[in-house]
Amino acid sequence: MSNTADGVDTGGVLSQGDVVVGHLSSGDEGSQSGMPDADAEGEPEAKAGLPPFDPLSPSSVGSREDARLKVRLARLQYEAQEKAQARQAEINLRLEVRRLEIEADKQVKLRQLDLEAMKAAAGPAAQPSLSQVPDASPLVDSSPTTFDVSKHIALVPQFRETEVDSYFSAFERIAISLRWPKDVWSLLLQCKLFGKALEVCSALLLEESLKYETVKSAILRAYELVPEA
Repeated sequence: MSNTADGVDTGGVLSQGDVVVGHLSSGDEGSQSGMPDADAEGEPEAKAGLPPFDPLSPSSVGSREDARLKVRLARLQYEAQEKAQARQAEINLRLEVRRLEIEADKQVKLRQLDLEAMKAAAGPAAQPSLSQVPDASPLVDSSPTTFDVSKHIALVPQFRETEVDSYFSAFERIAISLRWPKDVWSLLLQCKLFGKALEVCSALLLEESLKYETVKSAILRAYELVPEA
């Protein structure tokens, strides 16, 4: 009976170990038969959402070109802004210099006007004082003060004792052609005299030495060139 029971038990009832083995076997068969697994199904979907990076793809090349273009535009804008600021600073400097020049010119003109006004105010008061000064040389004209003798000395011909008569003729022609004031002729002449002519001129009085005709006659007499009466 026990044998029969054992046979029944063995033939009709599965033991716990057989159930576990059978479950594992069925799982293996399901995997081998191509049944999709939950983990196997989720992995392809995640890879499909993030495509592989390709540096040579058109989208990647376009992104780099856009970035370079933006950098270049920003640099050009910065350089243009710097040039504009430098140009404006130069313009401001020129305007300031011009303003200072105008201000300085204005101050100079105002100073000149002040001086002219002072001279005009002092003119009537100063005139009597000038008239009170004794005239030491009444025959001397005031024009020599406006005529710069030093600028014309070089044009005076050199005096020659062997050609005294012709020298005065040459001197007078030059003086007339250059329109020298006659009251400065004696001064210009004495700048070129030497020898006996200079001694004769130095012996004259001051008033006589300032007269051209007097100086000329004295020199001609000294050289015995006075024409007969």
